[in-house]
Amino acid sequence: MNLRDMLRSDTRDKHAALDATVGKLAPFDSTTAYSLYLSGMRELFQANAVSLDWCAQQIGLAANAHATIERLDRDLSSLAKCGGVLPPSCDPDAGSAPQTSAEHWGRAYVLEGSAMGTRVLIKRAKASLGQDSPLCFLTAAAEEATTRWPAFAEALGQVTDDSSSVVSAAMSVFEHADAIYSQAVLLMERMSES
Repeated sequence: MNLRDMLRSDTRDKHAALDATVGKLAPFDSTTAYSLYLSGMRELFQANAVSLDWCAQQIGLAANAHATIERLDRDLSSLAKCGGVLPPSCDPDAGSAPQTSAEHWGRAYVLEGSAMGTRVLIKRAKASLGQDSPLCFLTAAAEEATTRWPAFAEALGQVTDDSSSVVSAAMSVFEHADAIYSQAVLLMERMSES
């Protein structure tokens, strides 16, 4: 089994759990939920920027983690009047610096792969939040995914690192993301009770 297929197979349950958690957040049902969604993505990109840019360099792609964070900041700034600040992650090691190339590949796999989903998300965001909603992050991610993901997926086929270490790093990012969005769901529930 190649590394990409192994990652897809071994992280399937974590990926499904994360999708369910984000679904509970319903990020396009309100500007507050959307703000929480973007805040979570910002935390994930910040925590994994080194890995994303390292992998991009290995493949010959432009390093774009910091540009992505800037887009998220622009969107969040536009939404600031609506509130929705996400508390810090409950995982103190989630943002620790990766030590190996295997960790870089595993971490980047999750976020590079997430960009493929933005092509669907942007349609839902426009339909629910309106065409004038701040969509810098989703728009750029959807556009870049068409070139970045195929290059990344092809590069995974050349990775010679220990596959279990790559999978373990990917699992940790899925777990971190699920922790972020679980907190966001709880925050939305508290806000709806008050």
